Amino acid sequence: MKPIKFKEWNKTLLRPYSITDKECESLPVYTDGIMCLSCWKLSFVEKLKVLFFGKIWLSVRSGKRQPPVSLNCWRNAFIKDDKEA
Repeated sequence: MKPIKFKEWNKTLLRPYSITDKECESLPVYTDGIMCLSCWKLSFVEKLKVLFFGKIWLSVRSGKRQPPVSLNCWRNAFIKDDKEA
């Protein structure tokens, strides 16, 4: 998966200095000061894997606890569409 820019993004989170560019790249996000929202694009092969296996794994670089996170498959996170809920 690749993080992508989207119309509403208003900040770029930079990788920690202790991690290389190969391990972690900058992340375009929308933030309102309380939450950060990022958008990810799947490659064709990744789309097939999700279709066949039905799983997406989330990895957070933190060994003691995981901050609150959410994964969704919305068309647009900024438009409330009851059909997609």
